[in-house]
Amino acid sequence: MTSEDIENTEFTVTSVLALIEQFTAKLASATDLETLYGCCVSLAKETFQLDHSALFLLDDQGKRLVAKATDGLSTEAPESDILPESEGLPDLALRTGRIETVENFFIESRFEVTPIISGHEVCSAIAVPMVVSSAVCGVLVGYTLKKRRFSTEEKQVYQLLANQAAAAITRSSKTASLHSIEKKGGEKRGRLEEEKSKSSELTDEFESIFSAITSGVMLLKDGRDLVRCNEKMAEIFGYDSAEELCNMKFSELHLSDEDYREFGRKNYGTLVAGKVVHTDYTLMKKDGTPVLCRLSGRAVDQSSPPDLKKGFVWLIDDITMQRAMESEVLQARKLESIGIMAGGIGHDFNNILSAILGNLELARRMLEPEHQVQELLSSAVEASNRAKDLTGKLLLFTRREGRSIGNIYLQEIFIEYKFEKMVGEKTSLQLEFGDDLSAIRIMPDHLKAIIQNLLINADGCMADGGTITVRAKNVEIDDESIPGLSGGQYVQIRVADTGSGIEKDILENIFDPYFTTKNRDSSRGSGLGLAIVHSIVKKNYGSITVQSSKNEGTVFTILLPAAVTRQQ
Repeated sequence: MTSEDIENTEFTVTSVLALIEQFTAKLASATDLETLYGCCVSLAKETFQLDHSALFLLDDQGKRLVAKATDGLSTEAPESDILPESEGLPDLALRTGRIETVENFFIESRFEVTPIISGHEVCSAIAVPMVVSSAVCGVLVGYTLKKRRFSTEEKQVYQLLANQAAAAITRSSKTASLHSIEKKGGEKRGRLEEEKSKSSELTDEFESIFSAITSGVMLLKDGRDLVRCNEKMAEIFGYDSAEELCNMKFSELHLSDEDYREFGRKNYGTLVAGKVVHTDYTLMKKDGTPVLCRLSGRAVDQSSPPDLKKGFVWLIDDITMQRAMESEVLQARKLESIGIMAGGIGHDFNNILSAILGNLELARRMLEPEHQVQELLSSAVEASNRAKDLTGKLLLFTRREGRSIGNIYLQEIFIEYKFEKMVGEKTSLQLEFGDDLSAIRIMPDHLKAIIQNLLINADGCMADGGTITVRAKNVEIDDESIPGLSGGQYVQIRVADTGSGIEKDILENIFDPYFTTKNRDSSRGSGLGLAIVHSIVKKNYGSITVQSSKNEGTVFTILLPAAVTRQQ
């Protein structure tokens, strides 16, 4: 959008409801057709920030458009009193039966631009068919002097208001005809009642918007009772239908009564002041699981102060997946930054260690085996070897590689490397693999590092022994169901222990390099194991999650691409 462009009008559910109410009231206040025509164009111009607007209706033969009213143009008709066949933007919308827009009249090629348009230096326009009873009766047109691209939301609202105008004009025209017929005594009064019933079309339009909107919508009244909601609301919270949610207390969607009271304390003052509340807040699904939502709410009544008896309307979106994806991106950026720095340090440190180990070995050989310094040198060699192993882990974590090509079965890795020897004597290792377990698209060394580090981590959490259970099965993942994963076939590996678990406040940090719950002088861990696992899993286009709580054990769940044809 350039500095010459016009910003689009934004609409919310609340603003659309208010717009429908205002538009309907103003149309209903018109006392005759001419006033009604003028009301239609002035409301359209005001609502959508237009420079000019015009109303065209079909003639009695239903063949030509006749200009009925303008706002912003000169007193001369906007295109002509009677628009010739196949001429101008209004006729294009009439012929196609759909919304037509012009972003720039100066390069328009679908029809010949009439002199009145070029004379007023009009740049952009929108023409919307006016539909009533499934038939087009006219066209409502809006013009702007500056370049403008009308959004899909603007088109939908413009169509709604054009249809309301068509219904109002049709009703007014037919009502006038009925009065005329009544004066002549030749028409039955029942037809007037029939025309009045068509006012229900306005309600139908509103119901369509309410049902089709992609956010959850709920109306609270009478002490925060949920009296109305749409199907999207039921979908977000896991209910079978909107009817199941109706007549519930809003408090039933909160995780606890205290959370409900705190939510009210924080937001009630804003609502009663007639302002809009925007907040991210965790609510509860039907099955009791939490769902992170983005809520926008305000009082239904737009007066100041609002009439609270009319209730509050809330717009709700499930942002659980969005937050998960944001967390994945943040973790990836953090690890990448650390990796760049650690990679350079690791290589330099490895070179220094090689020199130290070489000189230590030379010193040992220069002394007699029984020399008292030999024990000190052996301790120094052992410490240097541990440092070298740590550097190797650091380089594995920071190594940049393309996607590994290899097909390996999980069973083969356990047979070859005998992982049961890596855990303590008090720890039992149990394996539960599906009979038809697919091969995994990963290099053997990568899969070994994943399993080895997870087993060592689990064993370290069970000082008094326990059980580590490794389960694996084939799963199929839908697109976008898990952040960062494409749809397709995966092998799911779960490593569960019966250890002390991980406290909630540190759970989100366990994949950070050098984060450890052990003492820094401990020889049992460096804090790199889980970071290495996370890095390898991501390099192989997989995912890793963890579930744990204090004294209830820990479960790591890994998904890695199976060696089968992937979904396109």
